[in-house]
Amino acid sequence: TSWRIVATAISDDRKAGFGTSNLDVSKPVFVVPVINDEYLTADTPTISVRAYGDYLSAGMQLSVGLESGSLGLSEEKSATAYEAAYFDLGTLTEGEHNITSYAEVDDEGDALMTTVTVLDSHLIAEQTWKGLLSETPGMQYGSSGRTEMSFMNYEVGVFYNELVSAATSSGDRADEVAAKAAAIKLLNDYFGEDFSPYEFDNFLYQDADGGIGLFPNDSTRLELSAKLASLDSGLWDTVGLNNYFHSILEGDDYTLLEKIQAIYGLAAVDDKMLIDLDYLTSSYELSDEEKIYSALAYMEIGSKAKAIDLYLSVNDEDSYPPLMAVLAAQIGSTDHYDFFSNIPDDVYDLSVVEKVMYAKALLYYGVDTEVSFKLNRELITLKNAEIHTESMLASEVANAEFSEVSGDIMVITKFYETMDIEIADTDSAISVSRFYTVVDGTKGSQTTAFSPGDLVEVHITVDVPTSMSGAYRVTDYLPSGLKITSQATNGKYYDDDIRTPYNIDGQSASFYVYKNDYEVETISFSYYARVINPGQFVSEPAVLQSMSDPSIINFSGGFSSITIE
Repeated sequence: TSWRIVATAISDDRKAGFGTSNLDVSKPVFVVPVINDEYLTADTPTISVRAYGDYLSAGMQLSVGLESGSLGLSEEKSATAYEAAYFDLGTLTEGEHNITSYAEVDDEGDALMTTVTVLDSHLIAEQTWKGLLSETPGMQYGSSGRTEMSFMNYEVGVFYNELVSAATSSGDRADEVAAKAAAIKLLNDYFGEDFSPYEFDNFLYQDADGGIGLFPNDSTRLELSAKLASLDSGLWDTVGLNNYFHSILEGDDYTLLEKIQAIYGLAAVDDKMLIDLDYLTSSYELSDEEKIYSALAYMEIGSKAKAIDLYLSVNDEDSYPPLMAVLAAQIGSTDHYDFFSNIPDDVYDLSVVEKVMYAKALLYYGVDTEVSFKLNRELITLKNAEIHTESMLASEVANAEFSEVSGDIMVITKFYETMDIEIADTDSAISVSRFYTVVDGTKGSQTTAFSPGDLVEVHITVDVPTSMSGAYRVTDYLPSGLKITSQATNGKYYDDDIRTPYNIDGQSASFYVYKNDYEVETISFSYYARVINPGQFVSEPAVLQSMSDPSIINFSGGFSSITIE
């Protein structure tokens, strides 16, 4: 490794200068394995290991090896300095594995441990089940792997599950990333969880006018901006939000509801327009929705009595269950759970934000209860928001003995099952396809066979009818023998259709696709990957999913494979 050192200096007589120098850093022997971070159980990778160092010279013989206790791997070979020795990883089992590569010659040597994650599939769906604990529970649990079980007071369980769901979501909409960040903070602060704080680039969603859009390059949305400010204003540029809300409040072309929502947003960023809110609520006949937002604004301002009066005056309360649940929880009404329970399962529009807002209000209001039960004859007592967790195999759950249940206890199980794309509920109105070519300066033929050193172009084609215009997310899962790379730097490979993923997570690459109702239906683009390891690797289908309605989903086909040799 060579480090470049830059030194600068300024003298007393205001003269300046600088100099540079290279600092070479090495070891007598060091080992360099070429191995990916992630593989699938059906992959058959071959790992290359090379040795370098000051002690070595071209043609020198040495021993290199690969070991992994969890994979039952222990192999050593004679190799030549600077040249690759190859090792088959053998049968891969699901889980995390430590793989140690080493090199030895005379009294010199080096070893490097790499942690590799092996998955059954990237296309897995998180499954959750919740219900009241009884002495003969009929709970659902995973058929393989471990099932995480959480026991808690029933009232806490109502919103705890929603917080965990939001905290572990992989969604990319503004409401989803904000809800995830807020949920993680609540879980860590109130339940003693140990989630890593979640950060996201708010500038992707917050426009120059200060308002927030649902996804990057979206137009700003007032209702969304106000709710996200109330959820956690610290996640956003509050100066920008303040300017945006004032532009609505002081503008001439906005409705009464929009002005009330702007006041609600302003209160959330600590700009309390109480006089303006009093004027609007006393000068106009308010609709139920205007009453609810006015009440929420009064709660942000700190005028609980006025919020309660408006809450009690709502006539058609069942038309706004998410907002009414939040408001009821904030004012301390016992009706909050009824409203929360009436949120339809198919409601998606911003409901994740309202659910986290609901949990936040209940935690602030407080929970004061005690419940207990015995698990395999061990007494477990839970006070207030305490939670007891267990991690069990399927056989352990089946044989678990519950007894002496006291109080209403919710049990939540979480497990993962591989998604069966053959029976998945897909929407044939949209489609996505994918193929691979080798980049060699020309548009090559489609192929699934590659060689070490190849630069691979992954081609994606999306078809969305004009009647279903909107934002879509394409998630492609790259075979583990390949690794996502930036656009080729050689000018002859440049192509306007090359895109950089907005999110890279292991082998997954995610892209935004926005379909306008006046554009052609087909959208094509590609991205680059490079070869990592020889072997045979599973090629999972790409996924196309609507960002406004996740039930609109389709795949690029079934499972296939690529070969690298």
